[in-house]
Amino acid sequence: NFIFARPKGCSKCFNTGYYGRLGITEILIMTSKIKELILAHSAELDIKNAARAHGMRTMREDAVLKACAGLTTLEEVVRLTAND
Repeated sequence: NFIFARPKGCSKCFNTGYYGRLGITEILIMTSKIKELILAHSAELDIKNAARAHGMRTMREDAVLKACAGLTTLEEVVRLTAND
């Protein structure tokens, strides 16, 4: 079970509950399979599926893992990755 963080305001964060910045990343490693798909003008979903098969994490997955570690909140994950 996880206990997710909830934002609390203070003078350092101007009562927003967030202070500083945290990178949420999605990195595509250019494998020979990914290169082959790109050169063949494959669909974005096919490229993404191949990348995920090779271990790529989506931005939302990276954000959820950071929420599980208490580095951000689920509300912020949803706000930042709403279009994923």
